[in-house]
Amino acid sequence: MGGGTRLQQVLMAAAFSLATFSLVAFMSTLAPAADPVHRHRRLWAHGLVADLRPLRAGAADAPRGAVSAEALGGGDAAPGAGSMGGQSDGDVPQDLGHAGEQGSGDAAPGLDSAGQQGAQQPAPQAAAQLAAAAVPSCGASLFAETELGGDVVVWGANNLAETAAECCAKCAQAPTCSVFVFCSSAQACGELHGQCWLKRLVDAWDEAEMLQGKSSRWTSGILGARPAPSASRGAEGTPPEVALVTEAGEVRIRLFAAAAPLAAAFVRKVARVAPSCTGCRFYRAEPVPSGWGSKELPDSWSGGRWGPPYALMQGSFMPSRTDEPGVALPAKPPAESGQRARPLIRRGMLAWAGGGGGGDAFIALAEHPEWGHGHTVWGEVVAEDMAIVDRLMQRPLRSEDWGAITASLFVAPLTFQLRLL
Repeated sequence: MGGGTRLQQVLMAAAFSLATFSLVAFMSTLAPAADPVHRHRRLWAHGLVADLRPLRAGAADAPRGAVSAEALGGGDAAPGAGSMGGQSDGDVPQDLGHAGEQGSGDAAPGLDSAGQQGAQQPAPQAAAQLAAAAVPSCGASLFAETELGGDVVVWGANNLAETAAECCAKCAQAPTCSVFVFCSSAQACGELHGQCWLKRLVDAWDEAEMLQGKSSRWTSGILGARPAPSASRGAEGTPPEVALVTEAGEVRIRLFAAAAPLAAAFVRKVARVAPSCTGCRFYRAEPVPSGWGSKELPDSWSGGRWGPPYALMQGSFMPSRTDEPGVALPAKPPAESGQRARPLIRRGMLAWAGGGGGGDAFIALAEHPEWGHGHTVWGEVVAEDMAIVDRLMQRPLRSEDWGAITASLFVAPLTFQLRLL
């Protein structure tokens, strides 16, 4: 019995020694994680510190460079808004962002290199100044606080970069990439920090002019030199083809027949076979709120810089019958593809609501960069006739709960007719 006990003690001591040796060996494999460089890299990957470079230079939390905005948005850019995808529609505007993660990303709180609360992160303005100064060496023009849209060439969530210059170099190496969108500030970008989106964008310079400074997270770059000025993408300078006949006067419309031929053909046919436009009416009226697009407000549409209200007048362009017996109504047109059919929306443009096809459409009362490339835009109101639209918006309004939003509607729908010019 005593011998058996001694044997058990020996075996237990041997097992304990083996377990201790194994634990030490296992802990040694984790040693790199305790090393400041490896630890800092892990924190950077999760957006908890601003840069990888400070450790190489011996600094602690130097800013990573620029800040910017998605969203892209994305528009024709990724499913989502702005560059990001998640496209919004005429009924429910969307938050900005890349690849469907948008909202205006709540900025992550200041964190030190150990991931502790309280370290001072660079203000977005300071980061934007750094971005503007750090023009990439790959032949691109850089736009701080700007989120360009476009067709996604490389998805940013799986394409991280340390600097705007590195992101630019990635774009230069991708055969179809013409613009890049980079999220550099850990504070503003949060989980999107370091994402490098590569895109193809038509009319990138015109879009940059509209979007510059309107984002809080993203920095964008356009490869190559700016081309010589060309004719407008839309119908500016061409004669209007149809008019909305309203109680306040006629609102003339130029059609974008080259960019959106199906929509233009539909509107022409309605004006030809059903000019009285029985059943056509504007029912939704969202005024332009104070602070529209202001960087002092959150980059969102739920009480931020993009509403509510949502700066549009929306209605149905689908008549209930034709004016000529035996003549069929035109079929509702589908949404049209291609970046030229779905540009960024400016004041006075007409687009199909809901991000799809007809026949409900809206007139934009302000610029809508938050919608990216999400709508078929088929016309624009002649500039001087927007004064008539503004007068119509003075009619009595009421609110209605639409679930995701509270909509602003005309108390009495505004009927109209269509006249060929």
